[in-house]
Amino acid sequence: KPEISLESRMELLDLRLKEVEDALEEGDQSVKLDPVTHQPIVRLTHEFLKRHLKSNPDAYVETEAFNRELKLNSIGFKRIENLRGFINLKFLRLDRNEIIRITGLDTMKQLVSLNLSVNLIRRIENLDGLPELASLNLSENLIEKIEGLEMNTKLEHLDLSMNQIGK
Repeated sequence: KPEISLESRMELLDLRLKEVEDALEEGDQSVKLDPVTHQPIVRLTHEFLKRHLKSNPDAYVETEAFNRELKLNSIGFKRIENLRGFINLKFLRLDRNEIIRITGLDTMKQLVSLNLSVNLIRRIENLDGLPELASLNLSENLIEKIEGLEMNTKLEHLDLSMNQIGK
């Protein structure tokens, strides 16, 4: 499947930011702003995912369960959420976001490759429910200790470069 173009990702991000701006104008108190940058916090919502799948028909099908690969890199997500429907996913890219914790992957029993590089993750956790995981990229995070991988017996490739391990 082809790489999702930067233009497509930026278009989706622009749509999400427009929604947030409209909500703020209407006085919607559920919209959160980043306390440091004062920019809207981009969330991985069901609506965002629907638009993402629909706007990239060469790479995805609209039914979540039929997708084998999902690329959500460089968007600015802080949390992994609303991915429960992607039960047959084999490859997931969430690199270059602002993710703090590894969560929300428990329904992805077929996941073979996970890229969470260049995020803000401090701890390897919640991967024990991924029995097929063979490749894990956690490079350029804030991880201090190698742990939480005991159940990942099929893991062949692990990248923990440029972390805080041993410091």
